Amino acid sequence: FGAFLHGLAFGADPRKVHFDREPKSRGSETTFSKDTADLEQLRRVVDELADDVARSLVKCERRGHTVTLKIRYSDFSTITRSRTLPLPTAAREVIGQIARELLDHAPQAGTRPLRLLGISLGNLVDEHYPEQLNLDLG
Repeated sequence: FGAFLHGLAFGADPRKVHFDREPKSRGSETTFSKDTADLEQLRRVVDELADDVARSLVKCERRGHTVTLKIRYSDFSTITRSRTLPLPTAAREVIGQIARELLDHAPQAGTRPLRLLGISLGNLVDEHYPEQLNLDLG
């Protein structure tokens, strides 16, 4: 038993990991090798992150209501901005569009260099969550 405890103390654990909880959010972020204020580059990165998040949602069979943008500036101050949707989504295009809008309205967007940019989708629901039907007959 002592050898087993010694192994655990050094990070060696042969037991399988069991996940009992449903995921609450999915996200992706990137740290830039050089801080940037280039809005076009930042928008491209937002699109890549949105694609990562959408792929992750497909894997876990979830959709989400709340898109959150995380921005860390060169001085390491961090802000987040979120928007909650009435219906859940896992669509890359929707996630990316909302994240770009949040970026465009962030304080000092395009003028203050960013070190990190991240996107997450929260308030997840099962992929098979029933969608609200549109009853507009006009």
